[in-house]
Amino acid sequence: MFKLVLSDKDIQKVRTFCAHGFFGARINTAIAAYGTDERFVRTWYEESDGKVLGVMQLTEDNAVVQCAQNVDMESLCSLLRFVGAHHVTGEAQTMRMMPFTVANGGVLMQASSVANCNTKAVLLDAEQLRSLFSVLFPDRDVQNARRAFASWYADLSHRVRHGLCDCFAVFEDDEAVSCASVLYSNAQYGCIGAVATRIDRRHNGLACECTLAAAQSVLQSGLIPCLACENGIAKMYEQIGFSVCGEWTELTV
Repeated sequence: MFKLVLSDKDIQKVRTFCAHGFFGARINTAIAAYGTDERFVRTWYEESDGKVLGVMQLTEDNAVVQCAQNVDMESLCSLLRFVGAHHVTGEAQTMRMMPFTVANGGVLMQASSVANCNTKAVLLDAEQLRSLFSVLFPDRDVQNARRAFASWYADLSHRVRHGLCDCFAVFEDDEAVSCASVLYSNAQYGCIGAVATRIDRRHNGLACECTLAAAQSVLQSGLIPCLACENGIAKMYEQIGFSVCGEWTELTV
């Protein structure tokens, strides 16, 4: 049976289990940032004979899981329904054991090295993060954007200030036009995400420059750059040194 992470001992068990794997990195970073603070994230785990078999983490109504093959899948699915998760994401092999509807999916990619590039992308500090919102969310209307911005900025700036996230961007005329971030990490991976380019500056290789800057920083820290993408854009990442290492699936609960 899954139980809620409530203590430092629970946190240590979960972080040890999530020391490897892409989704382990996602869980590891969120729990490092917030611990058992239920305002932002809640985490549950299952163990047997002192050994963790699976972890589920919920942020708002979106869940992420990392599980061993012998996890109690019936208990996990019941928990997802009980806590009101609308979507759950994890490695495709785990997701295939759940009785939910496939919503999205793609590949996991990693790189042992990346192409050399004198990129214009720069590492941002917490104050510069504000400029990324319009690049990442160009379709937000003004009224909804205020609420969305406050939540997004509070989370991202908190992670950056605590050394749990690095954001890179290309600027033109003092405005960010493209970005990529190292969003999550564990003992194995530095996971890259939030890759985006302003609509009028796309198809100029800027996203590749930002991704390369993020990947180079991961390699310099002794970790493996990793990312999750939809199948249709995998070729872009292959061109700069990434290769497929797995699959991911998102389900509607």
